[in-house]
Amino acid sequence: MSISMQVLLLAGTRGSRMPPLATPSPKCMLPIANRPMLFYSLFSIARAVDYVLVVTSAQHADAVREYCQNVFPEDPLVRALRRPALTVDVLETDPDAGTAELLAQLNLQPADVLVMSADYVGDIDLAALADRHREKGVAATVAFVEKETNTDTDSAAKGKKGGKKKPKGAVEGFDVEGYALLNQADNRLLAVFSKADLEAGSLRAAAPLVNRYPSISVRSNLSDPHIYILNFSLVQQLLFKYSKISSLKYDLIPYLARRQHTLSDEVADWELGLRDVSVVADVITGVYAKRANTVDSFKRANLAIAGGLLDAFLNPNKEQADKDVPAKKNKEKKSEKVSVFETEGERCNVSTDSAVGPGVSAGDRVSIKKSVIGAGCQIASNVKVNGCVVLDNVTLEEGANLAGCVVCEGASIGGGATLKNCNVASHFVLEGGTEGTDRDFTTAHQHEEDTSIAQAFEFI
Repeated sequence: MSISMQVLLLAGTRGSRMPPLATPSPKCMLPIANRPMLFYSLFSIARAVDYVLVVTSAQHADAVREYCQNVFPEDPLVRALRRPALTVDVLETDPDAGTAELLAQLNLQPADVLVMSADYVGDIDLAALADRHREKGVAATVAFVEKETNTDTDSAAKGKKGGKKKPKGAVEGFDVEGYALLNQADNRLLAVFSKADLEAGSLRAAAPLVNRYPSISVRSNLSDPHIYILNFSLVQQLLFKYSKISSLKYDLIPYLARRQHTLSDEVADWELGLRDVSVVADVITGVYAKRANTVDSFKRANLAIAGGLLDAFLNPNKEQADKDVPAKKNKEKKSEKVSVFETEGERCNVSTDSAVGPGVSAGDRVSIKKSVIGAGCQIASNVKVNGCVVLDNVTLEEGANLAGCVVCEGASIGGGATLKNCNVASHFVLEGGTEGTDRDFTTAHQHEEDTSIAQAFEFI
C-alpha cells in the first residue's frame, strides 16, 4: 500500500449494543483473548501502512492515546513485525457526529482514505484491498466477506441444543437480515436491502436495475466488516453539498450506489465528478473478519482468537520458526506441561484452545475448555468453564459450572452456581447455587448505569 492511502480508525462515539459489558473504560479497550480489542484493528493497519489517524471521544482520548502510542508498540507481536513502526495520531471528536459528518470536517489530503472500526477483528489484507481499489479507479470500495458455514466457535453459533440458531440468510454487520445487489460483470454494488425492505415491497424500486444490469446477483451470504475505501476529494464535495448525510454506512454508501444509475444529463458543475462514480463490492473469501460490536460477537471473537484462528496472521514468523526446530526437540518441547496459572491445585485441565491471563489462581480439579480467562481471576476447586469469556478479576467459587457465558470484570459467581449462555454484569455478585439459562444478571441500578455509559460511547 502506498503512502497516498490514508487510514482513519473509528475508536468509538455514541451509544452501544453491549450494555452488559459497559464500563467507564473505552469500549475499544475491552479484551479479546486478553489483548484490548483496539489491538487487532491497529495490528491489521500496521501490516499495511505506517500512519493512522484514530478518532475517539474527548472522554476517552487520553486512554486511547496512551495505548496507541505507548503500549501497542511494545506488544511482542508488534515488535516482531518486519515493518516500519506505526505512527498514531489521536483526534478528539464530537461523540454525536456520524462517520460521514466526521469526514466532512477532516482536513485530509485529496487522496483515497480507508475507513474502518476499532471493533474489527480479522485477517483481511488491507494492502491488497487498497491495491484493488486503486486498480479499478472507483469512488468507493465496500469490503464484504463471504460467509462460510460451520466456522463459528461456540455452540450457540452452530445452532446446537441450548444455543440460539441464527436465521437463514442473516448478514452479520447489518441490524437485520440483508441482501446485497451486485452487478456480476464488474461487482458494482447497486443496492443493499434488509429483510424488512423485502417484506415491505421496497425491492420494487430495484426493478429498473434489472433492465440496466441484466447480470444482477442477489447475495445474502455476505457479512459487512465495516471497511470502506473512499475517494476523499469527491466524497468531501458531496458531504459539503448535502449536510443531511450523516452515516457512512446508512447514508453515504447507499446515496453513491443510487447515483451510479440516476444521474441525469443536467447536473450542476460540482456534480460533474460524480458522473464516473461507481461503488464496488470487494467480496473476500477465506478470511476471518468480524465486528465485536455485540455481546455475542464479542464472545465469538474471543473464542476464535483463543482457538488460534488468527495465529498465522498475528505471528507470521512463528510457523517458519517451528519448522526450524528439529523434530525430536520439538516433540520434547510439546510434551512438557507448562502451567498457565500463577498457583495451581491438583489435576487441573486447560484445553489448548483456551487463553488464560496473568495472575490467575486455580484450585483442585479445575477444568477450562475453549474459554478465555482474564487476568487476576480466582478460581476455586471443582470449577468447570466451557466456551466462556471471563474478564479480569472475576471470582468463581467452588463447584461453579459455566457454559457459553460472558462474565464481566470483578463479578463473583457463588459456589455451585450453574449457568448456560448467560451474561453477568461487572461486579455483580451471584448467589451460590443459582441456576440460569439465557439470562442477563444485572441489578436495575447497574443496568441504568451501564445504559448511560453505553449511550455515551458506541462503535459506528
